[in-house]
Amino acid sequence: MVKILQEFKLELSALFLILGIFLTVIVVTANFFPDKSPDLLQRVHKDVGGWLVWLDIIGPIMLLVAAYYFGATLRMSREFESLIDTKSKATFMKSQDRIEELAFYLTEGHRKTLEEKKEELNIRR
Repeated sequence: MVKILQEFKLELSALFLILGIFLTVIVVTANFFPDKSPDLLQRVHKDVGGWLVWLDIIGPIMLLVAAYYFGATLRMSREFESLIDTKSKATFMKSQDRIEELAFYLTEGHRKTLEEKKEELNIRR
C-alpha cells in the first residue's frame, strides 16, 4: 500500500488538488454568493445541507495540503532530472547525496535511473 502511494504521489496529489478546488468553490459560493450561484451549485448547496460546516474546514485544508504536495513533488522531480543530467563523474559525485535523497522520496523509476547513471559513470555502491 505504501509503495502504491509513493509511486502515484504526483497523480494522487493532483487528484486531491482538484477535489480541494471543487470543495473550496462549493464553500465560497455557498457562503458568499448563495443566490448568485449557478443552478448546479445551488443544488449542490441544497444537497450538502448541514455538512457545509465540515466542507468549510475540509475544502481549504485539502486544497492547501494537496497544492503543497503537488508542488513539492514537481520540484523534487525537476531537481532530480537536472542533477542527474550530467556527463561529469565529479559533478555527479558532488551532488550524489542529494540525488539519492530525491530518488528515495520519488518513484521506483527514479531509483532505477539513478542506478543506471551510476553504472554509466562507473560509480561503486
